[in-house]
Amino acid sequence: MLVEKEYEEVLVIYEILSEENPKMYLPDMAAILNNLAHFYTQLYEYQKAIKKSEEALKIYRKLADENPKSYLLFVAKTLNNLSRIYLYKNSDRELSLKYANEALEILGKCDNTPFVRNELHNSEWNIKDWN
Repeated sequence: MLVEKEYEEVLVIYEILSEENPKMYLPDMAAILNNLAHFYTQLYEYQKAIKKSEEALKIYRKLADENPKSYLLFVAKTLNNLSRIYLYKNSDRELSLKYANEALEILGKCDNTPFVRNELHNSEWNIKDWN
């Protein structure tokens, strides 16, 4: 599939660039990984989506350790995405709820902005959908 190939090519470029300048390129690399995860979710290729989301989460956690104000929200968003993938896949209720609850905890540390409120809603929605 052409879109998948293009995403993967861009990802390789960002991997190379991030080795030379991680602060500049790791955020973009994580965003591409999240885009790929969304793409795979739309194709019902949940294992691929989970793998890409987990890679993005690892990068965002690292970035948030260094700059929480800028990146904690992205950690929470990626956790919500993973929670939702497990919900769609209907495979691991415990892990899905763990991700959603962790996102809620992180969002409680963020400023009250529309984006944060939206992610709070997403976390609550993920939890509610399992009940």
